[in-house]
Amino acid sequence: MGLIALVPLMLGFTFSIFDYSWWRKAGLAVLIMSYLMIFIPIQYAAHAFIMHHLSILFLPVLFFAFGLPINIMVFIGLYSWGASWKHNLHREDIKPEVAR
Repeated sequence: MGLIALVPLMLGFTFSIFDYSWWRKAGLAVLIMSYLMIFIPIQYAAHAFIMHHLSILFLPVLFFAFGLPINIMVFIGLYSWGASWKHNLHREDIKPEVAR
């Protein structure tokens, strides 16, 4: 829940420097937060299922390999996808040549 609550703050510091419209910035924040709100409960339910049916010895592996690092990689992946959008500066640079 802490990661989901920090998404707007982290995007506010890092994504606001790009020249995107406000709805793209807000849309990316909503997309990342909604994905994590769906993904994290499923992830922890899978962790509980694995520990219940196999062994509690899987807890360190699930935490360090398939816990928070996976959530951070999802955040980085969606952030990099959003940062690769063409923004307003590219539109001004790519003007078609006018035939003379």
